[in-house]
Amino acid sequence: MKTGKLITLLLFVFAAGSFALAKSAIAAESDKQVYPVYGGATIGLGKQGLFIDTAPLSIPYVEIAKVRPPLRPKYTLGVESIVYRGPVLDVTFLNSQMAPLNNAVILASVYFNISEPEVRLWEEGGFDSIGIWYYNKKAETWQPCYTRFVPEKRDNGKYDRLACIVMGSGFYLLGKMDHDPVFPLWFKPYEIDQTAVYEHKQLLVRDE
Repeated sequence: MKTGKLITLLLFVFAAGSFALAKSAIAAESDKQVYPVYGGATIGLGKQGLFIDTAPLSIPYVEIAKVRPPLRPKYTLGVESIVYRGPVLDVTFLNSQMAPLNNAVILASVYFNISEPEVRLWEEGGFDSIGIWYYNKKAETWQPCYTRFVPEKRDNGKYDRLACIVMGSGFYLLGKMDHDPVFPLWFKPYEIDQTAVYEHKQLLVRDE
């Protein structure tokens, strides 16, 4: 009788532990919040976030979550290695019925606040050392997101930033990735001071 009770207790503890682990894993990837989309909005999640310059009426909402790395293996097939420099942003644009929009056309930027170590990486190697990558969940592909350095520290006194214009719904990862596609010759990192006035406006993504 005692043996039976012990086995039952062990099974209960095992089941409870498995449930807790599963719940923790789900929360890490699905703890999302929905925000209204409007021009000039900054949605900050800690040291990263989304700046919306202009938003069409067809995209009234965005769902965002921070995902603790590493990403699940199903998202990194074909990727030789990833060096994460912080949480991954999971961005999903939504229509008025709260349905996901994969190919959202919107003028917005994702940004990541960076400290001195990341600034040095950028100064020494540009995108080859640190940059923003975009994962299209529908196509199941990774692409480099055209990363720009934003010298915000001179304004806020805390952090500079790396930012890129959003490419649609999906993951946005700051770090270094060994990936097969070869960058075209025109893909070269440059500082915000070298951008056009219009681009400059889009990249000044500040916390409100």
